[in-house]
Amino acid sequence: MVIDIERYFSQNKELSDPKAVYLVTSYMKKEVKCENRYYLLNIIYNSNSKLIYDKFMNLGGTKILSEWIYEYKEKIEKNEKYLKNEIIELLHLT
Repeated sequence: MVIDIERYFSQNKELSDPKAVYLVTSYMKKEVKCENRYYLLNIIYNSNSKLIYDKFMNLGGTKILSEWIYEYKEKIEKNEKYLKNEIIELLHLT
């Protein structure tokens, strides 16, 4: 994944080819690991190009980010519920 994308970087490590945004968004749709998602998001963020940002939005990039946020929100809520139940159980035991 990294090698495919990095060939589109400019000398200052910015995404230089708007066509490469398609590749980044394709990877974003498939990626499940948090650290890889962060890496992909930073590629877009660090591009500092309106053309790159526009292409990202046109390819559904904001929808992908929205899905990520919803997914993380669900995980957090699930963990909170689990922790609450564990605390309640502990309090009943003492």
